[in-house]
Amino acid sequence: MSTTNATALKTHWFRLTVEGLDDWTDELVGRMLAAGCDDSSLGTCGGVHEAAFAREALSYDEAVASARAAVEGLGLTVVRVEVEEPPTTG
Repeated sequence: MSTTNATALKTHWFRLTVEGLDDWTDELVGRMLAAGCDDSSLGTCGGVHEAAFAREALSYDEAVASARAAVEGLGLTVVRVEVEEPPTTG
């Protein structure tokens, strides 16, 4: 008999407010993708830069920590984290 210790990943929705950039340039977007942030949508409104994530992880804290580490690894600063509601269907 085999025992499986399978824990299902869940998609966690959140938004990071980011400082340390003038704009989401093509070069920076490429670096974000290379850093594993292909599960984010990037935008700027009123001079505020944000990255909205739909990240799979075992927990919300793990999802935010991994996204934050990737963003800050690029020399950017995360100044706020906000929980997002998942999109509704139907």
